[in-house]
Amino acid sequence: MAFSSSPARPAMMDSLPGMVQTGALADAADVLEKLMDLPTTAAIAMKIIKIRRWLAPLLAGYQSERNEIVQRYGVVAGEGKFTIAPENVPPYTAALNGLRAEQTAAPPADILMRISEMADTMITPSTVQKIELFIRD
Repeated sequence: MAFSSSPARPAMMDSLPGMVQTGALADAADVLEKLMDLPTTAAIAMKIIKIRRWLAPLLAGYQSERNEIVQRYGVVAGEGKFTIAPENVPPYTAALNGLRAEQTAAPPADILMRISEMADTMITPSTVQKIELFIRD
């Protein structure tokens, strides 16, 4: 998958059939990282691990490109933080939205989770929404 931060690309678009936006995968990866510390069934724990393994190579290029966008438009503010000057906000936002809109193949069916299997796991609706592309029921 090629990543490009060209601001000329549409900021956000609907995913094509069988495809998902890379930004949605990045959001799901953040949530899955938090789910790693929640008690759950062994079956769901294994699914989370499989999903994270599937995501890792897909998001390696995304993270690299995202860091490049931050370096291009931002100024380091210390301790892993950065600031964006007001005049750089529009091109920064366009580049980041373009990157998040990149299309990639949807996750394979064998790594999808069933929400019914997560009955004993306490999670918020927001969390479920962010990992929805990995849930099949």
